[in-house]
Amino acid sequence: MSERGEGSRSARSRSLWVLVPVLLCTACVLLASACARSSPRARVQVTVHFATTTPFELETVVVAPSGHVRSARLDAAGSLTLETDGSALTLRIPEHCPLTLAAKSTSGAVELTARPLFELIGNTSQVGYDAPIELSVRAGCSEAEHTTLVWRQLEGRPLAAWRPAADGARLTARTLPLAVFFEQPLPSGVVAVSPRTQGKYVLGATLQRTGQADVTRTVTVTSSARATGLSSVAVSQRVMLGGGGFRVLRSPPHASREVETRAGVDSFLPDVPGTYVLRDGQGRALELRVLTHDSTPMDCGRAECHASIAQAARHTPMSHALELATAHASSAEKAAGCVLDCHVVGERGLNDGGFLDVAQALAFRVPPALSYSALPHALQRLGGVRCTSCHGPGAISAPEGRARILRADVCATCHDAPPRYTHVTDWARSSMAHADATPRAREKPCARCHTTGGFLDAIGARVRSDLSRDDADVDVGIACAACHAAHGPNEGHGLIRTLPTAVAAPADSAAENPASALCASCHAPAQDEPLPAASSAALWLGRVRLPTSLGGDELRGAAPHASIVGGCVGCHGHATSSTRRGTDHSFAVEPQTCDACHAGDSAQRRAADGHKVVVEARSLLRVLARRCGSELPESLDAPVHAHPSELTCAGEPALARALYLALLVAEDGAAGVHNGPFARALLSEATRLSLVH
Repeated sequence: MSERGEGSRSARSRSLWVLVPVLLCTACVLLASACARSSPRARVQVTVHFATTTPFELETVVVAPSGHVRSARLDAAGSLTLETDGSALTLRIPEHCPLTLAAKSTSGAVELTARPLFELIGNTSQVGYDAPIELSVRAGCSEAEHTTLVWRQLEGRPLAAWRPAADGARLTARTLPLAVFFEQPLPSGVVAVSPRTQGKYVLGATLQRTGQADVTRTVTVTSSARATGLSSVAVSQRVMLGGGGFRVLRSPPHASREVETRAGVDSFLPDVPGTYVLRDGQGRALELRVLTHDSTPMDCGRAECHASIAQAARHTPMSHALELATAHASSAEKAAGCVLDCHVVGERGLNDGGFLDVAQALAFRVPPALSYSALPHALQRLGGVRCTSCHGPGAISAPEGRARILRADVCATCHDAPPRYTHVTDWARSSMAHADATPRAREKPCARCHTTGGFLDAIGARVRSDLSRDDADVDVGIACAACHAAHGPNEGHGLIRTLPTAVAAPADSAAENPASALCASCHAPAQDEPLPAASSAALWLGRVRLPTSLGGDELRGAAPHASIVGGCVGCHGHATSSTRRGTDHSFAVEPQTCDACHAGDSAQRRAADGHKVVVEARSLLRVLARRCGSELPESLDAPVHAHPSELTCAGEPALARALYLALLVAEDGAAGVHNGPFARALLSEATRLSLVH
């Protein structure tokens, strides 16, 4: 028993010595774990940059495993910043490839770049008319491989020869011919190109994944870059040339001298800054001045140059177009997308020193929620509609082409983009667009109200010597620059030109609306005009001041339409279509506009009543003209003042006054509509005076 007891104690002693190391090791592990939990973990700042502007919400970012992110934010530049505890993480961001972050035991900063699931690559800018397009898909990671892609055309006229590959990895198509967008032949010189005529197509490819949200990428394809029609153009901007037979006579060193001819149309791509001289097949020279927007001096307001112009333009909505658009955009996507074509300097897809080109050079990714104040200074300088947006980056055009700035083509580069922006297409249907149709209309005194140049000369808005005039100065009707002052005295968001008091029409003092005052400057009798050449605004207001030769007294009458909100454009320019943006620049009156107040009368009856007044006026006018020794043409298919006949009643005061009153009504083809009661009162007084005589 004693030996067995002694052995048992010895066995227990050996077991204890075996357990001691195990217990010590366990204690060490537990102690280390406790120390690790009590000590501060690493603070790692992870910044994720993005190669695209795909918008997403912070809440849609998935981090696995969860619980290791202390804070997260999207900054003004569109980058995602996370603060983590250093654990290994996987980030899943909508429409991007997954990102893996390795474990990091010490605090610090990590920068990552998120690749999109896929990108669209291929020819997209200035591809030409009736030209092939080939786009392909480049997968950013394995998640985008071996999936189904569906191509769609989202904007623009349907492309020709549309052929997507069976797996969607490639698309071929063809742009539409030039004749679809332009009337032939093209005008001589640099051809103006607007969003409506540039052949713009927006295409989208959608990645369809089972159990996950579809991902769509879009790309904009253009046949041509927009162009003002001026000879001041940007580097890398291919311009179409009307006239044919062009060749390069002179160019800067190392510049391209090749004029490309395709489908009978010449085009030229200036590739370095400088002055190029071209000549067409008829021997006419064309001087192109070429530069980039960011290298063009923008100190136009120097005291010895255009100080007053620069000061007037500084606070206009055009100068602050980007700032205003981003501040009032309805969505982040709109702020980053739509405004980057017409609210900044330069053209998408060109190396022209414009906003998008400089942003790429600065490696600045335009964020979805674009904020003007957060932009680098170089981009703020190019954000908005600046001097070079209209006048071009290549300095002022040569003298023989400077008057082209008065054409609607310049404004059309942004405001001719149906169906939303129809200003220019509407205007092209108006009488004002063709006000200079006859040679007589381009001469004094008619040019004052029939050409933009003549109007600006008459009101003192343009002062220059006749030596700098050119043919283009006389073939512009009443275009945008007549009524809108981009850098001159103006009113309101529409930049309605403010007239100097010295040249304001007598009727405009009764029109509180600036646009109506502007209309009255041409659509009411001029001061001391012997016979009225226009009268509609005077009739509308029920107020006419006779010339001094007829006593100079003022006639007043009923003015049933004078209180209409908006004045003239309350009817002429009121658009009932909900898709149209701004005033209808055809200035036609839609019947629905009148129905709001004249629901009891049909449009036909209103028109018939109005026409009856004009017929009576013209009949009386013929009688008075014969009694005054003049004769009117048999057919008065145009305003009376457009006919060369001279009407005068010298030495016959009563007949002269009657002739003036009858002419006031006869000159307004819508006199009975504008103000039937006042028109009839004028005719009644004219008839009385003719009988007295």
